[in-house]
Amino acid sequence: MKSLRALCAALPILIATSALQAETVPLNLPQAIAAQQRVIDANPGDATLYNDLGNLLYLDSRNKEAAEAYEAGILVDPALVSLRYNFALLLHQTERPRRAEKEYREVLKIDPRHAWAHYQMGVLLAQRGRRSAAIQSCARAMRLDARLTDPAFNPHILENTLASSAVLWAYSDLSSAALAPRVYENPGNVTSILLAAQEGMPRPERKLERKLQRKQRRRAKKAESEG
Repeated sequence: MKSLRALCAALPILIATSALQAETVPLNLPQAIAAQQRVIDANPGDATLYNDLGNLLYLDSRNKEAAEAYEAGILVDPALVSLRYNFALLLHQTERPRRAEKEYREVLKIDPRHAWAHYQMGVLLAQRGRRSAAIQSCARAMRLDARLTDPAFNPHILENTLASSAVLWAYSDLSSAALAPRVYENPGNVTSILLAAQEGMPRPERKLERKLQRKQRRRAKKAESEG
């Protein structure tokens, strides 16, 4: 049972990337599904069990039953993020975009920092022709989890035609006003303060004092030579 739960725990990422390989599907999958159903029968109030059942049914290409399992779990615990996210993925992959978008939004209401939900929302919006919203959604995902820009972690990035725009957006500020340069009254002094703090340089006040002293000595020498 521990190995089964470990497999189910890994399924959200496997489903999200659509990178399931044949060897990841256990040969005894029908028996595992039957065993999971028996566990649910004994513990009908545990929503996590429905989530795992839905994942197993998805692995067995029983999408309709998987959706039913997820929906049953949502009735038990509407706030279980993994359950709603997996349900959204299934709806997305079975070409039910409007319902999938609704579920992704429910996930983000519960967990606004769910990077994968933001990314998948972006993919969905792009498929529906909403380019600007798609770029912003993917960018938010990349800000929350920079690994989403890495093909090793997120193979879909190679197929995402909006990836470049999303990466650029992710590393800029969403507010255009925030991109405007700040105006400093004494930029040289501000810079020296920042450098002093970062590199352990002498205090800028002392540097300024030494500079004034050098100027005074030069003036004194010049006045002496002229006299």
